Amino acid sequence: MMTHPGIYSLRADSRGAWFAFGNDEVAKLYARFNGQSLAESWRELPVVRVEGDEKAAKFDCAALGTLVLLSARAREHLDEVLGATCEFLPVLADSERMFVMNVTTVINALDEERSSIRRFADGGVREVQRYSFRWALLEEARAFRLPQLLGPSFFLTQTVHDTVEREGLSGFVFERVG
Repeated sequence: MMTHPGIYSLRADSRGAWFAFGNDEVAKLYARFNGQSLAESWRELPVVRVEGDEKAAKFDCAALGTLVLLSARAREHLDEVLGATCEFLPVLADSERMFVMNVTTVINALDEERSSIRRFADGGVREVQRYSFRWALLEEARAFRLPQLLGPSFFLTQTVHDTVEREGLSGFVFERVG
């Protein structure tokens, strides 16, 4: 049996601070994180802390609603590894410049026949309970989204996971899905 490198989902450590966009109009931006580039129309936006006080653990990865917010240090280490697979969009959090990670690479690598999937009545993917990937499509991937799961969901490869571990970046919680 062939062993494949890991594929991971990512979330921020819940012991850190959680942030949100400051108003309802800006909050509509969440829906725009769907695999498309936002860099050209993006402007640095303020975000507000909604959970965790100033003494909360300071991590390199924090939550911005359902999005991932990175420190400048994390961006520096991940920029080279991730390359053109994503963009880092600046925000101002607690008077500090941080970056929203927007994965812009969409790869139809989900093997739906071998995965365990719950579907909506119209046949769309509601939830993937067990992932199976078409590995040949992921040979060069570092970060990607699946077209069946557009929205805030994205995946990172073993190379990204190993970079976070090696550089001692904090606040990243990886869950191996493949």
